[in-house]
Amino acid sequence: GNSLVVGAAGFNGTAPTNGTGGVVLQGANTYTGTTTINPGSTLTVQRGTGTITGSTDINIIGGTLSLQNFPAYGQASDNNNNRIGNSTPVTIERGVFQISGNGTSPGTSETIGDLAFKTTATVTLWNEYGTVALTAAGLSRDGAATGLVRGDRLGVDGATGSTSFAKLVLTDAASVEGIGTTTANTTTGQTTTTNLKVVPWLLADNSRSGTGSTFATYDTGVGLRPLRTGEMVTFAGKTAADQNIKDTGTSLTVNTAETMNSLVLAPTGTATLTGGGTGSLAVTSGGLALVTGQTATLSGF
Repeated sequence: GNSLVVGAAGFNGTAPTNGTGGVVLQGANTYTGTTTINPGSTLTVQRGTGTITGSTDINIIGGTLSLQNFPAYGQASDNNNNRIGNSTPVTIERGVFQISGNGTSPGTSETIGDLAFKTTATVTLWNEYGTVALTAAGLSRDGAATGLVRGDRLGVDGATGSTSFAKLVLTDAASVEGIGTTTANTTTGQTTTTNLKVVPWLLADNSRSGTGSTFATYDTGVGLRPLRTGEMVTFAGKTAADQNIKDTGTSLTVNTAETMNSLVLAPTGTATLTGGGTGSLAVTSGGLALVTGQTATLSGF
């Protein structure tokens, strides 16, 4: 046929209605229709010849699309930088889009069309075996969708001396609306600027298995990346209303009106954030996240 459907459609609440399953493609596929990966299923495209470049659009609906470039068979030729058409849009709805790198230099570099997030979406750049660079035409979301982009040394780039890093670059950087004062523009993926623009619906992580450590910022030099440690302050260290805050405290009290660009709570245990006196919180970007899996209670505001 002219399309490929992997797995059965449907969710039961937020969980897939079907079990796990998958399809592995190792050749140059010539179908020209839609690719759909349904809940609980995985489509793996691998080996040096595995491609789906003719597919007009790709929909990851609760499943996983894995582009495998690592030398699983001990062959450097397992790398392929054109597994998907360069203008093919990819939509992720409660699913995962994963690309693995290859041990050869300069690594893996895949180009796609527009990247769209629905409900929740994850992009994993698996660079254990070498650098992975994904270039998308743009990034959008449907309604109140949220997302996670992750990869070891995400947005670090080779300027730091690292030989293995991950990059997600947007041809149309304006498609992702960062909120804040300063646009990051580096070759190293790190600054000491604490008022960088953030994407308040997108978390980022420096680990390919992470669940999101901070909000993402778009760095015009290296693409989407997490805010670094030196780019955030604690409540105690806050000096300006446009700063991004990340605090690990478990007992925080705000006694005055506080305005910030974004707020990440990363407590080491059960936490409370309490407003006292005239205490209030105003988060300009709307970005408020709890990232450590702990419980945090906000009260008195």
